[in-house]
Amino acid sequence: IYKSNLLFFKHTFDSDARRLFSELIADQKLLICFLQQSVKGIYEVTIMLSNGRIVSDILISRGFAVPFKWGIGPSFPLYETLHILRSDELDHVHPVFTVQLSDSLPQLERLNNEYVDSKKIMEAPQIGDVVISYFEESPYRAEIIAIEIDNGNTVYRVRYVDYGNESICSKEELFELDRDQQPDEIIYTPRQGFRCLIDGVRPLSCKAEWSEEVQKCIDNLLAPSASFEAVAGSPSVDGVYPIRIMVLKNQLNEKSDIGNGETDNANDKVELASWLISKGYAEMQNIWRDYPVKNLLSDGEHEYEMFITEVDGQIIRARPYVFVEQYNKMKKACYRDY
Repeated sequence: IYKSNLLFFKHTFDSDARRLFSELIADQKLLICFLQQSVKGIYEVTIMLSNGRIVSDILISRGFAVPFKWGIGPSFPLYETLHILRSDELDHVHPVFTVQLSDSLPQLERLNNEYVDSKKIMEAPQIGDVVISYFEESPYRAEIIAIEIDNGNTVYRVRYVDYGNESICSKEELFELDRDQQPDEIIYTPRQGFRCLIDGVRPLSCKAEWSEEVQKCIDNLLAPSASFEAVAGSPSVDGVYPIRIMVLKNQLNEKSDIGNGETDNANDKVELASWLISKGYAEMQNIWRDYPVKNLLSDGEHEYEMFITEVDGQIIRARPYVFVEQYNKMKKACYRDY
């Protein structure tokens, strides 16, 4: 669990801050409010003490942290129907592709109008660095995802974090995300692109890419910038969301030239993964309902009474208070076995 709304002066709290935090939470029943889940499954939370004070406010007031504006990332609602669109605009869809929430487009338009022309070149680019890189002569926020060698020269593969497109750049084409030059919208707006895959299926014979025939079919159904309906599950450790996509039956018949001559109701829908399997275009793989993970936000609850069990840098491990009796019984059973 991340402590919410904090920006740390270092990568972790120093010993004085950790000591204060331990003193604040010692022997307390805490009210922890779960705000959102990161792509690695870590929750952003606020922690309220029994006296009503917020832990993050105390840490800020004591000078151990400052308000954290970037956040973990945009909230991608899980287990509910969403309207999304493919944003990577690649020639062909890959098993993992990038989408945006349809209602985020106005924010993206405002974001793209806020860039300040900055050409401060990155001094020592590393994988994971966030940079500004130009695509078709326009600046975009990007992340370095690989360092490669091309004809003896070091080049950098970047992914534009709000769209999903990738590009190969030289060092001279990577510019710092300068906090002194760029407006707050560029610095603090969470990335707007979400990496996804079609839940429950994969290319035949475990191949890395879809066959050309299947690519063309999915390209038509999930054309870039065309909105479609989907439900997202919990992301993998790589930050990839499994999504279940619903498409209109008449859309399948028209765009894939596959039909049975029957007239479908305009609102009849079918799950894309099931259709791909039925046509022999894909094979089954694990789906999210098989994962033994409960998303604490999926039932609409945002507040839980919890005990802190461990603090490791910025990450806190906590156990819901309602599990205390069950946990104690399990612990006694373990000791009895010894």
